[in-house]
Amino acid sequence: MKFLIIEDDPNTAETVRYCFTFQWTDTAIEWSFAYKGEEGLKLVKTHSPDIILLDLGLPDIDGLDVLKQIRSFSKVPVIILTVRDRESERVAALDLGADDYVAKPFSPSDLLSRVRAVLRRRQMPELQVSESRPELQVSESRLDTINNPPDILYHYTTQDGLLGILEEKALWATKIQFMNDASELKAPLEIATKSLETLVDQKDNEWAADGEKRAMVISRMRDDIEAWADVNICLIPFCTSGDLLSQWRAYRTNGSAYAFGFDSLKLLETIANYPFTLIQCEYLEEEEYQRRIEEFVKDVISRALIKNHPPGDFIETFVNTASEMKLSCFKEEDEWRLVSWRPLNSNDDRFRFSHGKSVVIPYYSLPLDLSSIVEIIVGPSPNPELAKDAVEGLASKYDLAAVRSKGGVKLSK
Repeated sequence: MKFLIIEDDPNTAETVRYCFTFQWTDTAIEWSFAYKGEEGLKLVKTHSPDIILLDLGLPDIDGLDVLKQIRSFSKVPVIILTVRDRESERVAALDLGADDYVAKPFSPSDLLSRVRAVLRRRQMPELQVSESRPELQVSESRLDTINNPPDILYHYTTQDGLLGILEEKALWATKIQFMNDASELKAPLEIATKSLETLVDQKDNEWAADGEKRAMVISRMRDDIEAWADVNICLIPFCTSGDLLSQWRAYRTNGSAYAFGFDSLKLLETIANYPFTLIQCEYLEEEEYQRRIEEFVKDVISRALIKNHPPGDFIETFVNTASEMKLSCFKEEDEWRLVSWRPLNSNDDRFRFSHGKSVVIPYYSLPLDLSSIVEIIVGPSPNPELAKDAVEGLASKYDLAAVRSKGGVKLSK
């Protein structure tokens, strides 16, 4: 697979490169970079890339002119990657033949999904339309780039969560350090720390001549790891099943736990204007899990040495990327996550706190269209029928029409 990035900011180009390298471990990628439009046009002709990521704000030629020239001799897929987000420029780029348009700042997961979608559309002679969800295939919006999530995604919660979500008309995106199983993030951080300890004194590797610079980069990365608690990455977990014993055990407090069933397409429409992206967790064996993290750490160091500058966003990128991986022992959950693709401002009015078992829990209140709720499942309870009646009353109070007409309120098996 040949990638060409035409981008005047080396930091953006390298961020894209190591995100793809880390995530697409089963794909050999040959990278080419151009920091000016003329250079890019030459590389399109000489390197025959499989896909191009094109910035519009180039120093010599406007990116739209570069796109126009590319389309005069090539049909290679082109995704615009730019800070220019005016509707007129989006329309112009698409009219000139761009396959997609991504505004900066961007989510690495969203960009990965868009590239996959573009390549998939170019490879398929016609779209495979799902009879149940044709709108997923015909839309040219960002919703079309998500990896076709299941029709219904289930979010488990406590009684406080059940009431809070309905009263706020919002999903609670928990600060990742306060998730039920915080070890999911601590484990990769420990692996990264051990990897740094090994690399700082290693003499027989490709960085042997860069000992002082390497020590400086690693020191900065260590400092970032120690400060990871200050990173406000928030997420909301979902499962493809609404009746998992492991989830009932995790969320059952003061009686029952509950599972909201969301129409995934409406859910994505709800969050389209917020800095969140939907990802599907990848489940890895322990050895591969560790190898991925170690390779990520090495790649960050290599990039920093090449640029002769400490990595500025290592911990944010690391936390975001680690949130996409889980050990295979949790595979039963088949988890999807809405993850903030950048750190959130704790002074934002939507950054709030809820009751926890032993501490208050920071969360981001992500506005929710209640019509996206199509089902509510009541977990194991001492009084199942009473619990079911109460939730049906809530569905009526909040006018959850889809719940009453479609999925309904159900008891766990």
